[in-house]
Amino acid sequence: MKKKRDKKTVQALSKRTLTNDFLRGALAGAVLATVSTGERPGFDRKLARVALQGGAALALATWAADAVQRGQPVRALLAATGTLASVHALEYLLPDPAAGATESLIQGANP
Repeated sequence: MKKKRDKKTVQALSKRTLTNDFLRGALAGAVLATVSTGERPGFDRKLARVALQGGAALALATWAADAVQRGQPVRALLAATGTLASVHALEYLLPDPAAGATESLIQGANP
């Protein structure tokens, strides 16, 4: 007979999983950003932005997928919306200095 986990245990496991997924995504994003540039590795604003975006995207997308599997469409929609919002917010907060303000993802490619 399976034991039911209490609500606090489930929430603690969920937070730990979300944190682990964020760290995995951040590391994967940082590695991909470093390898794709072909330049000497170094930590800069672009690398930080891509790493944070990768972490947020993976963590929240995993949360959305779990919600879909559990039959919770509202939670899945909130997670998907959170994913887009976090990626856009990081793009706004850590813009690429090489790209002009008109090329920002938030402002669009056309002024």
